[in-house]
Amino acid sequence: AVKFKTFSEIAAWSRTLKGEVSDLEQENEPFIINLPLISPNFLHSRFRVDDGVVKVIVRRAYFRLKTSVMDESREAALYLHGPRGVGKSYLLYMFAAELAIRQRTNLTTIRVTYINDCGAWISERHNYFLIELIATFSSDEETLHLVSKAEAIRDTYDEFSRQNQILQLVDDVLAFVNNTGLRWFIIFDQLNAFHTGGSLSPTADLAWSIVKNLARCRSLQVTVLGSASANNEAFPIEFESWESHSVDLVPYSYEESEFELWCQNSKLKPSDDKIREIRYYTGGIPLELDFFNRTKETLFSEKLKTYKSARLEQLIVSHRKFCSSLMQHDLKNLKDCIGRLALRLSPPDHLCAMDRQLLVIDEDQEAPGKRIVALFPLARSAVISYHSEIIQESLKMVAEIVFEDQRNYPNDVKGRVVERYIITSLEEKRHYNFIGQKPGDFHFQGEIEEIVYFDGDFLPIKSTISNSLCSLIIPTSSRYPGMDFFIWNPVAKEKILLAVQVTAQKSLKDHMKTCKFMWIDWCRFLHIPKDCIHTLWMAPKECIEADLAVNNSLNNYVLAFDALEDLCPIIKKFKRTQKKNISRKKADMAADDSSTDSQDELCISLNESLEFDAVLFSKAPIIFDFDRARWQEFVAELTVTKNSYLKGEVIVSCETSANLFCEIISGKVD
Repeated sequence: AVKFKTFSEIAAWSRTLKGEVSDLEQENEPFIINLPLISPNFLHSRFRVDDGVVKVIVRRAYFRLKTSVMDESREAALYLHGPRGVGKSYLLYMFAAELAIRQRTNLTTIRVTYINDCGAWISERHNYFLIELIATFSSDEETLHLVSKAEAIRDTYDEFSRQNQILQLVDDVLAFVNNTGLRWFIIFDQLNAFHTGGSLSPTADLAWSIVKNLARCRSLQVTVLGSASANNEAFPIEFESWESHSVDLVPYSYEESEFELWCQNSKLKPSDDKIREIRYYTGGIPLELDFFNRTKETLFSEKLKTYKSARLEQLIVSHRKFCSSLMQHDLKNLKDCIGRLALRLSPPDHLCAMDRQLLVIDEDQEAPGKRIVALFPLARSAVISYHSEIIQESLKMVAEIVFEDQRNYPNDVKGRVVERYIITSLEEKRHYNFIGQKPGDFHFQGEIEEIVYFDGDFLPIKSTISNSLCSLIIPTSSRYPGMDFFIWNPVAKEKILLAVQVTAQKSLKDHMKTCKFMWIDWCRFLHIPKDCIHTLWMAPKECIEADLAVNNSLNNYVLAFDALEDLCPIIKKFKRTQKKNISRKKADMAADDSSTDSQDELCISLNESLEFDAVLFSKAPIIFDFDRARWQEFVAELTVTKNSYLKGEVIVSCETSANLFCEIISGKVD
């Protein structure tokens, strides 16, 4: 920042602002741009400034944001939110810089006020805000007389009088904007600073009033844009009237071409494998990449090692601070969220205790429906590491509901849940001990020293697999071919890769025959003979056939769920869902059968989503809340079966969902 002694100096400096922003006029491929300092105030420490220049990667998200903000048909203020470090502030700086430079160089009718740090606004007794107003209207100074008004406010020591003068000044500026036909953009970054512990800070009362009053201006001449990081639960309520945007405008991570630009700008020339490794562990998140780049080591392996260890510790401290702020009644919700994260389940109805700096709600492209996921791998490790004492309790709470329920959760869903239960238990306990007798006695055991995640549907990054550490290797894709996880033990007498598949399907033998495990690729990848790969199948006892001979060259072993009780205590409560699967043709024939009045359930599958893999038609009421697409599926099934199986009520607990149901079903059934 430039240091100024008087408000007049600030106005004079603002009139000299120059820069080249013609490349920002229309959308291009991502590129790097050098922007000048546009604020007389200090930039927040999250910005990197070199010789008065802010170097920024212009992302595609910038043009989406600009289109949304400049839309004259939108009357509401715009609220941008998301986890810390995904690039919100840099996008806002680009937008403010483009408008400010055009204002100074082209003498346009646009004015932009850029509040870079709302925390500084309230800590500097509103001088911060006054400085930005003077910088905004420096070319209009003779008409507004802002400098003299700001000096009068600064010299006023009575706080009540001072606040009234500031409010009057804002009213004067609004009147000036309206009378002169200007268009005023006001950008407030780091709005979190106004709230602490979910409530408004006493020192932020005036500043927050100014923000709200400006946001209520429905004139096309005033546009308010605010930004805040996650975890301030007062915000969704306070901003109900604002137009809210998150990942739809600002993706959490760099796209491929944007990441390549980051590598060039960072003067990194790693191999393809190392690039994949950087992007995977950082999640491609701008802030995480910056943390990685700031490590002092020169060797890539040491640089990554330092980033992982130091950043994990920082994330644990951050999460501990978040947990300590929770009320006692929020702790159950916290455990629920952790359990659902581990088991890849949909989020609970209320998310008051989800740490939104580390966890997000994701639309899973592979398995339809929303899921709680970690923002990046180290975030998941931090949450699981911090909650090592309660992680089993969280898992038990969620898994027990699914395992014992024989109505609402089909066996493929239960199989996915037990798979996540086993994997997360291994992550937390860092030890495995598998003892079985099929096809002969076997015993696999060891201490897990490293956990490796990998994405995609092929092989992990070569450099992530150690030849000296026993590793738990976990595919993050729910559709990884063949196996659910691997245990690589290079320190045993003979190197062993244990490839594990968890299933609750009826026929384990048939399941084994259709498995598409890429064992040849893994042999080449790890430089081991095929005899070193052992496949371990985990299944309910009733699914394990006596004859387990399978025509392949791998060593096959089978372990019943009961044998995993030490690792996963709740697994003993696992019960396969017994249900009557009736084809549509047979269903029509059964419609008039009096047996349909019995307590037996008739199951008709609608889709692959976790929450509603099946719709149960029985004498009991049915409680659903669907979106439009899923109500249409539901009604389509009712139409096919002539509505003969609905032996009770449909109870819809959400008014919006109920209206959708009535609208769609109208005229289709009696």
